[in-house]
Amino acid sequence: MKQLFSLMLFLSGIGSLCAQMPETDIYLVDMHVNSGVYTFDNPVNITNRKGYDNQPYFSAQGNMIYYVADYSGKQTDIMLYGLQDGKSIQLTNTPESEFSPTVMRGTDYISCVRVEKDSSQHVYRYTKTGNYPVDLTPKNDSVGYHAWVDDYHIALFVLDSIRTLQVVEVRSQTYDTIALNPGRSLQTLSFVPEILYTQMNADSIWEIKKYNYKSKEKLDWAVLPKGVEDFSITRDGKLMCGKEGKLLMINPYQKESQWREVADFSKAVGSFYRIAVSPRNDKIAIVGFKGKKP
Repeated sequence: MKQLFSLMLFLSGIGSLCAQMPETDIYLVDMHVNSGVYTFDNPVNITNRKGYDNQPYFSAQGNMIYYVADYSGKQTDIMLYGLQDGKSIQLTNTPESEFSPTVMRGTDYISCVRVEKDSSQHVYRYTKTGNYPVDLTPKNDSVGYHAWVDDYHIALFVLDSIRTLQVVEVRSQTYDTIALNPGRSLQTLSFVPEILYTQMNADSIWEIKKYNYKSKEKLDWAVLPKGVEDFSITRDGKLMCGKEGKLLMINPYQKESQWREVADFSKAVGSFYRIAVSPRNDKIAIVGFKGKKP
């Protein structure tokens, strides 16, 4: 258990909580959709400082972005960026580190992965002002990432003796393991009980799987480009990823198998990997990095 935290940080692309934190910035990009065709422009660095700023997530209205930042060199806290005023405020200021802030559906709360003093990692609920934390996964102390399947079920990337993808029903605290050796990228949509996750194939390439939690049906959904392990999804189900500063897209619903380039941010941003999509489907937030990919 004591070795879990350092290994989880390695898998999460976070490194140590001090000098080895990667240099990352969050860019806000305009997204336009015309007759199903996507175009992207106007990338703006909204963090623009030396240090770690990562894991963006749009508010339910799409007018704010939650993210985490390391200002102290000791732990990360949750920040909130306003799209209208272009300013960030700090929501949490705790001795524990918070990661992956996520808006809880239909509530006035956000959830995150919190690293406790004993290095255990749980999903916590906070108010949207960053107060009154409540442990939502007290029976699982090894959570790396999470995504809400519906109002009461959370998909969990769990690293214990073996990596697993689990779903917890938060009221009853019942856990269901649905996959072994998943990757770190998890995506869900609000209108279907489906989980998109990754597993590595024999050629060391990450494949995206789609799992319906109601029907228990599991499908091979897409294959990510070589060297890519993070992806996101638009509100109409198209998949996106970043590689070498290029934004790539594919539509599995139309049986597409080849990723196509939809934007080139190699000069304006450089390399990026994480992508968050606005609920309005009009903007994305991408995480640029310097040096080796986190």
